[in-house]
Amino acid sequence: MELKGKLLDVSNLKVSFYTYRGVVQALNGVDLWMDSGERLGVVGETGCGKSVTSLAVMRLIEQPGEIQEGKVIFNGTNLVELSEEKMNRIRGAEMSMIFQEPRSSLNPVMKVGYQIGESIAKSKKLKIKHTYPEVKEILRLVGLDPERVMNSYPHELSGGMSQRVM
Repeated sequence: MELKGKLLDVSNLKVSFYTYRGVVQALNGVDLWMDSGERLGVVGETGCGKSVTSLAVMRLIEQPGEIQEGKVIFNGTNLVELSEEKMNRIRGAEMSMIFQEPRSSLNPVMKVGYQIGESIAKSKKLKIKHTYPEVKEILRLVGLDPERVMNSYPHELSGGMSQRVM
């Protein structure tokens, strides 16, 4: 795999949540980076800010939370400064996040293949039926039986299978 320098560079990231009791500083100056071709694991005790850091990098912090300060440089672009429309184009197409409980991210009444296809269709502006060859290939790449998984509902998959689907 060819390395091209920093893929992700987070510096001085500060996130606060505004509550009726006052401001809660959830992150206070987080710095991390990841080079192209690397994998990064964020570990720590419960409540230390792992999820908030990940959500902030993906620009998924919801009210009453807010990124107060810092930079999130991804492929040379500061994500903190992007419009929501531009950020939506990057999410899923160039970067994604696997949540702790993947089954809660899947719609329980829709087949898994449709949900994966829907995500691809949205990012590539295709009809869902045209994404199925890519969905099958993705499932093969993560070691799953495409025919079985595509036609399954989320509750029919194991936790590990759900994680690979995400």
